[in-house]
Amino acid sequence: MTPHPRIQAVLLDHGGTLVTDWTGDPDDVFYRILRGEGVSVERTRLKGSSEYFQMAWADKFAHLPRGERWTPAVRAACNRAVLDHFDVPGDHEALARIVAEKFEWTVHPALFPDVKPTLEALKTLGFSMGVVSQHLFTSTDLKAELDERGIGDYFRIVLTSESAGFDKPDPALYRQATKLLGVTPAHACHVGNSLVNDTLAAQQAGLFGVLVDRDGSQPTVPGLPVIRSLAELPALLG
Repeated sequence: MTPHPRIQAVLLDHGGTLVTDWTGDPDDVFYRILRGEGVSVERTRLKGSSEYFQMAWADKFAHLPRGERWTPAVRAACNRAVLDHFDVPGDHEALARIVAEKFEWTVHPALFPDVKPTLEALKTLGFSMGVVSQHLFTSTDLKAELDERGIGDYFRIVLTSESAGFDKPDPALYRQATKLLGVTPAHACHVGNSLVNDTLAAQQAGLFGVLVDRDGSQPTVPGLPVIRSLAELPALLG
């Protein structure tokens, strides 16, 4: 496997690449947060809560301009609709805000263990780094989350689809990220866990695309760089 020549910058996906993804029942996200706040509620009582949240958002907020449709106030309003609909005990106004604050950390509970050592190694090798994410968060909001996780300072840019105005797998998202980093696509690498949305889209934009396939479940493509851990990345690019 021959790395792309003269790589100067490394872009990384967010969910499933840097942070773990929630793999359980979506309704359990609400349940876990509420139980953590001492709310006595049966898990079965919240069946359908995730779907109801999505319906509330689609009905009242999905039409808003990018950057305005997923604010903390919007998320809290949708949470309030869920709490009201399912008649959850407690102060719905306060609980709605708490769920909005804790939701992201519940669906993406932790950094993968290989993240910090890999970022430190890439920094030592002199690569500029950034994050490119398909996310309803604005770039500013996602940067704040990365700061809270202790890795924000590694990245010169954080770009979400919400702020960019392009959704994965649109190659324009990746071209915008390289422009913000001040490099040409030919001098950048993108690493992500989705074959279509990350690796092939980045390659279409002219970047060197690398697939991180942590569990070996992704289909193989001849000649496509695949790693099982981010720890393999510095050697691949170095």
